Amino acid sequence: MPIYNEIPNTAPLSEQEKLWCDKLEELLLSTPSRFGLYTTGNYYLGIFDKIACEKQGITQEDCLPSQHNLDLADIKVSEPIQGWCG
Repeated sequence: MPIYNEIPNTAPLSEQEKLWCDKLEELLLSTPSRFGLYTTGNYYLGIFDKIACEKQGITQEDCLPSQHNLDLADIKVSEPIQGWCG
């Protein structure tokens, strides 16, 4: 189950928003083992073949799916997915 945070000066999540988060987490936890997920900070969640990446001797951290022809799909989302690290 997602961890919900109480943040000062923001409205708490509604029950409907929490339900959406629950469903999204459930879906993401069921990601097929072949899929690697990435974003470049845009309106797409990229899916690549992480098994093929490993077979080519490329670590997932160094794998640029489009450069290695391993992109399986780009899923459009309504808000950009920020590419923050750390």
